[in-house]
Amino acid sequence: MTKKIVITVLVTIVSLLLIWSLTDCAEFKNQEMSFADSLQIRTLLVLDKTDFIEYGCGFSEDYAVKIGGLTYCLAQDDCNSVYIPELDFYYTITEENHQALHCLLDNYS
Repeated sequence: MTKKIVITVLVTIVSLLLIWSLTDCAEFKNQEMSFADSLQIRTLLVLDKTDFIEYGCGFSEDYAVKIGGLTYCLAQDDCNSVYIPELDFYYTITEENHQALHCLLDNYS
């Protein structure tokens, strides 16, 4: 039963991400990002894995990317986690994506 719920949640999230319009530009610190950077942000925010138990990272909406109706709060410490407050959902991205994401966002700081 639990496996079925997890699969349902993941299918729902994937469906929401597919609906996500590619024409929406990402925003960071109230600055609209270029279309190319927005597309790169989307590829860097790809889910690596979920872990519903261990999330001790520091998240803030001050260090978040907004795309469409979703806010992607990025961990500000060494963990490579992302929190979406609208969905109350935590997930991790790869370490390489985490570093590339922070480098890209440094250009907008």
